[in-house]
Amino acid sequence: FKLDFGKTAIGNISLFGVGGVSDIEFLREEIDENDLFAAADEDAAADSRFGVIGLKHNFLLSDHSYLRTIVGVSGNGVEFTRQRYYQKNNEEIKSPFVLGDDSMGRISISSYYNNKVNNRLTTRVGILAERINANLGFESAELGIDDDNDGIFDLIPIYGFDEASILLQPYAQAQYRLNEKLTLNGGLHGMYYDLNDQFVVEPRIALKYKVHPKHAVNIGYGMHHQRVPIPIQIATMVQDGQITKPRSQSFKKQPVCSRS
Repeated sequence: FKLDFGKTAIGNISLFGVGGVSDIEFLREEIDENDLFAAADEDAAADSRFGVIGLKHNFLLSDHSYLRTIVGVSGNGVEFTRQRYYQKNNEEIKSPFVLGDDSMGRISISSYYNNKVNNRLTTRVGILAERINANLGFESAELGIDDDNDGIFDLIPIYGFDEASILLQPYAQAQYRLNEKLTLNGGLHGMYYDLNDQFVVEPRIALKYKVHPKHAVNIGYGMHHQRVPIPIQIATMVQDGQITKPRSQSFKKQPVCSRS
């Protein structure tokens, strides 16, 4: 849904939201032999849900500048189970093979100030702040460990996490029209993630050349980092028979060159 309240004394305000639920099952007795997503000796089920609601505010400060702010609250979760069938003592039994229950809640505030200095120069500064609450749990018997030698693989905790983290993304950018055909865009983007106390700065620049009223050539360079998903940061690793839980770097660096 989206509710637009139009112009008010404190600016343009709109309220929006979306949500949904989903579930799917792969049951052994119903599996087609050509099914690529299920196993003949397992029952699997997944249930997911998500929702978001947000408030958008646009406030004109002058004829050439405005402040835009969006506040949002969102959440999503997935429960996943795999039950494996075993033959034990001439009897078929079913035992948990994978159990996963992940849920995340997020409160985010995005705000930026845009100023058209003149016909050539436009600047923008802003920040995106997010507080992420994660309650994650995953157990698996896929590691093939059977400590009690009962012929059934043991469930091993892969990750367990119940914490909140902060992600801050400040940025500043400018667009400058060199002439009627050339436009330069440049800026700096930062990311701070408190889970590992990491901060990175990403420079970005692009040049657009208008070769024709309907055609343009763009060339640009930018450094982009991607936050590694929390389950990967906290996942259990098995190497040479040893179980460890190394916490990886929170960011992956991805330099991007583009042209079109």
